[in-house]
Amino acid sequence: MSQQSAASPGRTTISPADLRPRRRWYFVALGVFLVCTAIGVGLFVWQIGKVADGVNLQELSAGSNRVKMTAGKEKGIYATGRVDRSSLPRCLPSGPGKWNVGPVTTTETFTTDGTTWYLVAKVTVTKSGTYTVTCASTGATRFAVGNRLGGVFLGGLGAVGMLFGLVLLGALIAGTMAIVVLARRIGHKKRLQPTPAGFAPAGMPPGAGMPPPGGWMPPPGGAPPGGMPPPGGMPPPPGGMPAAGMPAAGMPAAGMPPPPGGMPPAGMPPSGGTPPPPGGMPPPSAQPQQPGQPPAPQPPAQQQPGPPPGGGEPPRSP
Repeated sequence: MSQQSAASPGRTTISPADLRPRRRWYFVALGVFLVCTAIGVGLFVWQIGKVADGVNLQELSAGSNRVKMTAGKEKGIYATGRVDRSSLPRCLPSGPGKWNVGPVTTTETFTTDGTTWYLVAKVTVTKSGTYTVTCASTGATRFAVGNRLGGVFLGGLGAVGMLFGLVLLGALIAGTMAIVVLARRIGHKKRLQPTPAGFAPAGMPPGAGMPPPGGWMPPPGGAPPGGMPPPGGMPPPPGGMPAAGMPAAGMPAAGMPPPPGGMPPAGMPPSGGTPPPPGGMPPPSAQPQQPGQPPAPQPPAQQQPGPPPGGGEPPRSP
């Protein structure tokens, strides 16, 4: 771990080298973007090369010419000059199907190897295969059979779309990686920050783990504070009995002198288990004797009459 320096009182500066994930993941995201861009550029160049050769011109010279055709696919007849259909060379096609030549309604022009070609007619066949086209002399104008520029143009659009698609894909992947790494580094930085004083860590009740205030002492006998259950979550004993280590109700606490005169504490019966008479006055025998006074006379004990001799019943009072 690198050293942490205090930028200001109460705040701690976390070194970027201590955060996870490491910053190298930003360079990984950048590498993903560059790789996707390079692949897109390579495919674009390859597709453009196919587009340049997409017309695939096959010049019709005087004599026999072999042309490969596909049923349902239209090809064009191009010339090196602006000529009409009537100026086409006289050619005799032969092959597996019928060779159909028709007019065109669009203008298509392209240049290759310094020669400009113009679309003058279109040709279709009913069956796919190789056709033999025998032509007479074409004169100063050159003629050729090739693909239509419409399909070539669509191929060029596909190349451009492929390039931009791969660039956007790389940007999306790299951006997502960068955002995830940044969010995780921020969360890790918060976890590394020390907990401010006066705040308990997450998951602990307020005040847990904090030292007691100055001068506070725990209650004697380890009893819990008022209103708190005994340690261990056990309920208090039945009948209001005090917990272990606590004095009973009415008993003086440990270290307290007994009350003067030998009187029991308030709420406690006198010795012998006899409760005091009504009014709260103790019996004469229990009254304290003042110094210098003779002892108080005791009243004679009343005797109950016993049974008469002979086992009869005792006399009843009238």
